[in-house]
Amino acid sequence: MMCFMLFLLPLFTAFCVSVEYKQNNVKNICSSTLFGLLAGIVYSFIGVFFYSSYYLAKYSFWTNWFYFAFIEMIVPATIATVFYVLLTKKYNNMFKNLFYVFLGFFSIFMPVRIISSNQAYHYFLLFFKPLLLLCALFYFKKMIFVLYERKDITIKAIAPFVVYMLALLLVPAAIETCWFIGLSSWIWILSSLLYFSGAIVWKVISVKKTRLCE
Repeated sequence: MMCFMLFLLPLFTAFCVSVEYKQNNVKNICSSTLFGLLAGIVYSFIGVFFYSSYYLAKYSFWTNWFYFAFIEMIVPATIATVFYVLLTKKYNNMFKNLFYVFLGFFSIFMPVRIISSNQAYHYFLLFFKPLLLLCALFYFKKMIFVLYERKDITIKAIAPFVVYMLALLLVPAAIETCWFIGLSSWIWILSSLLYFSGAIVWKVISVKKTRLCE
């Protein structure tokens, strides 16, 4: 069962990179993915050997949600983004390439984080958490590509997308919090299924639109 958690994102990353590279949809995806992998290795190494992964659990939704959302998602993603922006030489398609940076980064960081910060591995950690993260990255990709397709790139036009994108990215943390504080299994299972279904429906709609355009 551990294999699913360990290999889901790496295999999906390899699949996405191979498909996009053949179609030449996004430039510099290989270097972006490699940067994400290296950043994930360095960040995970620092986290494991220099910082304690011990977390004093509290029966508080907002406290735990903040921990899962910011410590395990927003902060590492922001650090990886900052270094990528500082080190990249070409800014064309930079935000599109962030999807591949995150794929590489979380392919390393997520398994290391789960293994180093848990003594027992519940099936939520082995199956649901990797899938939720994968869906979050998918939503991120779709929102970024939608922004690139818009012609009216203004703060007023972008703001709703940014808010919506952040909300979608923080849903997995809310679902994990429901599991972590011991709420009914039906709550986080049904919430996860809705989150998965949204990604599948969006993908199906995108494929149909692409075929119609052709």
